[in-house]
Amino acid sequence: MLRARLQRVRQRIAERCPPLLRPAISGQHPPGPRGPLSNISRMVGSELDFFADCRRYGDVVMFYFGPVPCYIFYQPSAIEEVLLTRADGFIKDASTRMLSEVLGNGLLVSEGNFWRRQRKLAAPPLRRGQIANYASQMVAFASKIQADLGDSSRVDIHAVMMQLTLEIVVKTLFDLDLGDGGEEITEAIGTAIEQLQASNRAYLRSMLGGVIPMTREFMQARDRLRGTVDAMIERRRQNLGDDLLSRLLAARDEDGKPMEIGQLRDEAVTMFSAGHETTALALTFAFILLAEHPGVYAQLVAELDNVLAGEPPTLETLPQLRYTEAVVLETMRLYPPAWAIGREALRDCEVAGVPIPKGAQLYFAQLHTQRDPRWFPHPETFDPGRWFDGLEQQLPRFAYFPFGGGARICIGNHFARMEAILVLATLAQNLRFEPEAKLRDIPLQGRVTLRPRGPVMATVRRRLPASM
Repeated sequence: MLRARLQRVRQRIAERCPPLLRPAISGQHPPGPRGPLSNISRMVGSELDFFADCRRYGDVVMFYFGPVPCYIFYQPSAIEEVLLTRADGFIKDASTRMLSEVLGNGLLVSEGNFWRRQRKLAAPPLRRGQIANYASQMVAFASKIQADLGDSSRVDIHAVMMQLTLEIVVKTLFDLDLGDGGEEITEAIGTAIEQLQASNRAYLRSMLGGVIPMTREFMQARDRLRGTVDAMIERRRQNLGDDLLSRLLAARDEDGKPMEIGQLRDEAVTMFSAGHETTALALTFAFILLAEHPGVYAQLVAELDNVLAGEPPTLETLPQLRYTEAVVLETMRLYPPAWAIGREALRDCEVAGVPIPKGAQLYFAQLHTQRDPRWFPHPETFDPGRWFDGLEQQLPRFAYFPFGGGARICIGNHFARMEAILVLATLAQNLRFEPEAKLRDIPLQGRVTLRPRGPVMATVRRRLPASM
């Protein structure tokens, strides 16, 4: 059996190498790290270090990942070409498509007309007017968490934020509490993704078209995840509410047809995954940065005391929290939870004048483009004040794109942005964290998201709003 599997792998490599290595890339290659096998080892070891090293080659970098040609574009105009103006010539990259093993055919990985239909069905419940209904729930969960954190207690900031955003997404998506199945979903998703990315198995599987088998642990976690979500969907079908899942159940396409149950499960799992960890990471990095920049923290709490006067934030006070929003924007500039995204070329083409062969993988790193001094003076400085006077509108398109861009922009971007601002305001007006390590000394990893490798331990310090 092992010999047969190895033969299939060799055959798949033989099938993929000739078209990708053919001389379709005419002329001079862009600069970049050479050594197809060493690039595999380096990317599997640490994508963050590999992408950081690639930045020194310039705005366009080319390298081989085994037999597959890959490109990194750092220039906003090139990113706009691929994600917006010529988006039909590309699909999600192989590494992202690999997530379909966990997420099914949800919005993150689906393509073409099927994706367009699903996007139309899923978009209305996540528009600004609809998500406003969840503002009070976000604040209520944040208020509960902050009340439970005792003065001088020692906590893992990342774990606290993960717990908080988990409670919010379970309530808003499924109208459930954690004890009703939310923790089981989280554990199953975490195990499945961890197994998927545990080694070079994931990369090789994605590049070679799935011929490398998945582990038993992965299969068990995936089955457990699907079974739990299917049970939740069935319960919600019997009793529709005001949660996102109920709205997806009630949605109809132009022909009056609803989502199929299997597809509804895929969309629910995708939203659960995307809406949980990313906001938790943004809040984790925000509190660490605030601790390291007392002047920024002072301006933040001054705004909170002035606007909120000791009361919890509300949907009505949200527009007045401009500095709080700027803290969130600046945090996601320096530490975007989705730190890089990718596409695959459907046909031979050119991007920014560079010939690209069909099947090539293209990457765009928010983590680096959003730290470019051409767009952000003193780019390594944490300065929320830079976002005043309309910076977001003045920047080149795709100089700042923490939620992606174009038609495939994150469907939950308004939800996540509102959640981050409201939670930050709720917690920061009542407490602060004193991390035990500087951010520069906290090891980070960049698989699907940019996240700490281990706990982020800190001491909680309570405060009273000035008006109290």
